[in-house]
Amino acid sequence: MHLKNILVKTSLTSVAALAFSAVPVTQSNAEVTLKLNSYIFPKHFFVSKVAKGWGDRATKATNGRVKMMIPVKSLTPGNRAWSSVETGIAGVAISHDGFQRKRLQLMQVGFLPLTTVSAEKSGVALIRTYNKFFKPANEYKGVKFLGLWQHSGSFVFNSKHPITKVSDFKGLKLRATAGVGVEAMKLLGVKPVATTGAEIFEKVSKRIVDGLLFPVDGIPRFKVAKYVKYATFVPGSFYNQSWSLIMSKKVWDGLSKADQNAIDAISGEQVAVDGGRTFDTKAKAAKAKLKKGGMQMVEASPAFIASLKKTFAPLEANFLKIAKKKGVDGKAALAYYHSQLK
Repeated sequence: MHLKNILVKTSLTSVAALAFSAVPVTQSNAEVTLKLNSYIFPKHFFVSKVAKGWGDRATKATNGRVKMMIPVKSLTPGNRAWSSVETGIAGVAISHDGFQRKRLQLMQVGFLPLTTVSAEKSGVALIRTYNKFFKPANEYKGVKFLGLWQHSGSFVFNSKHPITKVSDFKGLKLRATAGVGVEAMKLLGVKPVATTGAEIFEKVSKRIVDGLLFPVDGIPRFKVAKYVKYATFVPGSFYNQSWSLIMSKKVWDGLSKADQNAIDAISGEQVAVDGGRTFDTKAKAAKAKLKKGGMQMVEASPAFIASLKKTFAPLEANFLKIAKKKGVDGKAALAYYHSQLK
């Protein structure tokens, strides 16, 4: 089929159509099929619940004009999810925000230690803070932001000893997520080792690290429970992460205003609820399972929490510096974010 014929079709049902459509589709009755790019396998709840849930709502809200297709395999590696929608390889993508630390600097307010009340509340609070304070900074430039979700927080799991005070961290080698996670561990005197999720089992099972900072539901899921004997939990967690659902800007600009409004209405906070609520349910069940299996669990004392707040203060200060450079009232944004966690 010639390119000119592709451009006049009202149903964009392939990656090629998305990639080569230089002319936006503006007809109110145009049908668009968005191919999802996810580095997570299709049965994972990121895809089957969060992304599919959004796709089903979008189809219903637009009376069938916007649909989403879920391929069997990822279209790109995870670190290229963002570029996949910029270039038209995908119509929609799940992007781990840890890969976009230099781009999404303000959004990392949701990564800060001791702020995660629950995955659901934290994700909703972050989206509200984005809408109220961060949107003008245009950190999602080049894509259409549909929503995000967070997990229930990262906690310490190690094979050495119980951790009941800040000094117990010193000298431990722990796997942590690059960015805020690694910086938080450095402040505690830990030797952080940043890895991808795929490397976790090898690093922990072979004792290359003494343990890891990880969401509790991930411990049984990544099959590392038998290699870590002690768990340390602190209200708000040691740090968090998020995943964004993003759409091709070219496709978004080609939708009718009515369909754009309809999609906006079913996006945002509902995406955070879908992902966060599932994470919270899984975290609760996993913690009970690990405790029943004999893992020794430490719940942080008030004195321990106070020490952590003091230790982690530089991370909050760094956020305020970033906000100032971007023309955002960081103190007001931070206060608002905390207010939305209640």
